[in-house]
Amino acid sequence: GIQGEYHTMALDSDASLAQIWAGPKAYYTATENLGFDAYVRACIPLGDDYEGDNKDVSVGAGASVAMAF
Repeated sequence: GIQGEYHTMALDSDASLAQIWAGPKAYYTATENLGFDAYVRACIPLGDDYEGDNKDVSVGAGASVAMAF
């Protein structure tokens, strides 16, 4: 699937700091009680209040295992 998230990156409502996280996500259910997921996402900064290298797009990845007992 495709995941997409919008994040405000400050508690100050006047700050122009936000990010969109977007990328593919894969799910695999091995058994009824065991599942896996993995993702890769690009974090795209939005707003005028970012400074220096914080304006660059970053890439993240992760995975998880879920078990039911």
